[in-house]
Amino acid sequence: MERGLRILGAGFDWGEPYLSCEEWAETFGLSYPIVDDDSTFTLVDLVGVNYVPWNVIIDHNMTIRYSDGFFNETVIAQIIDELLADLDSVSMGTDAGEPLSHLPERPYLYDTYPNPFNSSTTIAYRLPRPSNVRIDVLDLLGRHVDTLESVDNKWAGYHEIRWEPSSSSSGIFVIRLVSDGVVETRKVLLLK
Repeated sequence: MERGLRILGAGFDWGEPYLSCEEWAETFGLSYPIVDDDSTFTLVDLVGVNYVPWNVIIDHNMTIRYSDGFFNETVIAQIIDELLADLDSVSMGTDAGEPLSHLPERPYLYDTYPNPFNSSTTIAYRLPRPSNVRIDVLDLLGRHVDTLESVDNKWAGYHEIRWEPSSSSSGIFVIRLVSDGVVETRKVLLLK
């Protein structure tokens, strides 16, 4: 908390067995605040989902850095570490009117896991804002092997897809993400 990290819970449509966010927090011994997502606070509209649990990480620029119903502790810890490191480098400026320095916002492709793999591997990526995204698999000569995703206006946040190559033989492949003029690549080793 002393480094700028804040945790906030939000809940809506309370019913049995918990009738309010306060009751939920008390039952589970939560130390962070939880607010009701009512007509004045529309978190559902912000993240574009309407079921729980849903995990969202928003950076100091109010950019969604992670948004998913799946809790991937490794990825969440990595994003929080990145954000804390970013906060260490943000300049508050010397004049009251001087704005914060803005950190670069760009799509990011995480390392695949598992790697090496046998039957399938997970490709995870993060988009700082809604963007067109394309993810391809290439061989080491740059030849197209597979298209894993090609989506216009994919929502901001954290995403995972799986690659299950059925006809590819063992070898090193390149996973390529293209979004917002940014190209990110990661190598993956398929062992059959």
